[in-house]
Amino acid sequence: MRPKLSYYLTQLDFIYPYHQVIGFYLEKAGYSETEIALFKKDMKYNFYLTYDIRNKEFSEEWRLFYPKGL
Repeated sequence: MRPKLSYYLTQLDFIYPYHQVIGFYLEKAGYSETEIALFKKDMKYNFYLTYDIRNKEFSEEWRLFYPKGL
């Protein structure tokens, strides 16, 4: 499943770093490091999980801001 998801994401060639979000969610869902590793690439930018986050935390690993307590 994850290799296929990674393939589709590459084919869509998004400007936004959605691979960071997918990796973050997979990690939170308890997937293995091997499965998550497909999405740990080109993390040049800090990214927000969603708009207008009032109380936020930051994942250094994913360079991602997300709602506190998620």
